Amino acid sequence: MNFYQLNEISLGKVEEWTFEDVSVWLRKICMKEYQSIFLESKIDGAMLMILSNDDLINGLNINNMMHRKRFFQALNLLKQQKFAHSPFQKT
Repeated sequence: MNFYQLNEISLGKVEEWTFEDVSVWLRKICMKEYQSIFLESKIDGAMLMILSNDDLINGLNINNMMHRKRFFQALNLLKQQKFAHSPFQKT
């Protein structure tokens, strides 16, 4: 399985993801231990796309630097894939 394969959720409308969609994404990127804090904090797709390193440390208590690196690597890939599926992409 591709580490970032997202069969269960739609890439095209990340900003419209529900809290549960974000939870599925966390599981897909091997960060399921953070699912409950993301759900408790009501992190949906729109909020996911604007999270900062400070948010992860101070707001979500993700203190492990390697976990934050994994998170941002996956988030950046998600943003790239979203752009790649955008109708505004240059051809």
